[in-house]
Amino acid sequence: MDAVAETYGVEGGALMSLGAGADIAMICHTPAKQKGAVELVQAAVISGKLTLDSLWESQHRIAHLKSKFAGSWSDVLNPVFDSGRKVQLKSGNAALSASAYSASTALVSDPFGVLPISKEDSVILFTPENESLNRAVDDTQDVLRTKVGKIRNTAAPSDISFGSSISARNQDMRHFVYTKDFTITEEIGKSLSAVKNIVFATRSADRSAWQLEALSVIAGVKNPDSKIIVASTCAPYDLLNTQLDFPFAYLATFEFTRPALEAVARVIFGEARPTGKVPVLGGNVL
Repeated sequence: MDAVAETYGVEGGALMSLGAGADIAMICHTPAKQKGAVELVQAAVISGKLTLDSLWESQHRIAHLKSKFAGSWSDVLNPVFDSGRKVQLKSGNAALSASAYSASTALVSDPFGVLPISKEDSVILFTPENESLNRAVDDTQDVLRTKVGKIRNTAAPSDISFGSSISARNQDMRHFVYTKDFTITEEIGKSLSAVKNIVFATRSADRSAWQLEALSVIAGVKNPDSKIIVASTCAPYDLLNTQLDFPFAYLATFEFTRPALEAVARVIFGEARPTGKVPVLGGNVL
C-alpha cells in the first residue's frame, strides 16, 4: 500500500511485517522489489535484527498449511498430465468466473428503463484518462507510466478490453478517452449528434470530480434522444448525491478488470441480468 511504500519502501515494509510476526510478505510489485526484500531480510538476519529461529517457525507453519491443503511437491508435480482434464477444468473455471462476475454486477438505478440497449443501435464508449490512485490496485507494474513516472494519456488495458467487449456486440461503436480538460472536439460532436446510446465509464469519480464534469459536458451537447449508461468501475459511490436530468442507467462493476467489464457489457446488451447488490446504504446509493 502507498502509505507503507512511500514511508518505509516496499522492501522495508516487508521486513517490518516479518519482524512483527507475519509468516509471509506478499509483494505484488516488480521482481526487483521482491529481490530487494529478500536481500533486506538476509541482511537483517546477519545483523541480528531478525532471528533465523523466527523465520524457521514461520516456515514450519507455512509447510503445515501447504501439506494440509495442497499436499507435497510430489503430489502436485508428479501426476501424469491429463490434457482432457485440463480442458475440462479451464471450461468449468471459466463458467464459474463468468457466473460470479454476472452475480456481482449491480444495477444501482434505471429510473427511465434504459436497459437493455439494442445491438442494432449505435454506441459511443467514453472511458477516463489514466489515473493511479492506488498503485497496488491499478498500476502494480508501472505500465501506465513513462520512464520518468508520468501517467500515459492513453486508454488503460482494462478500458481497451471494455471497448472490445462492446464492439463484439455492436460494430457501430466509437471509443473516446475523456480527460481532465475535456472539450467537445469536432469528431466527438459529430458522433454525439447521431448516437443512440452512450456508455460512460467512471473510476472513483467521487474523488475525481472532473469525470462528472466531463459527463455534464457530454450530456449538454448529446442528441436529445440518446441515452446514457454510467458504469462505475471501482467503488459504487461515483454518482452519490448527484442529480442527473437526462435518461440514464447506473451500473456498478466494483472492479475494472476484463471479466468484470465483460460482465457489465453482457448486462448492457441484455444477455444477463444484473443480480448484484451494493453492500452500502441499504443496497442502493441513489
